[in-house]
Amino acid sequence: MGKHTQAPRLIDEEYLADNFSDTDIREMVLDGSDKMPSQKKNVTSEEITEIIKYLRYSQKAAGLEPEEDDDEEESKTTPSPQGK
Repeated sequence: MGKHTQAPRLIDEEYLADNFSDTDIREMVLDGSDKMPSQKKNVTSEEITEIIKYLRYSQKAAGLEPEEDDDEEESKTTPSPQGK
């Protein structure tokens, strides 16, 4: 090894879901980037899924991803008046 690389800071607005999809993250982990070597041989598909979940959770915890509004939750559970 001996080669030092600096992985990208994923807790950053650049990597929010609106800008950088889960598929983009999966591809970066598998294929690498100019800042991070490929991790194809080091992680399983399931581990990548867990990495993505942790990343999205961390973004929310850092205040970068908005929490779901109560209004959004209500609209998912409350039928519309037109739905009679």
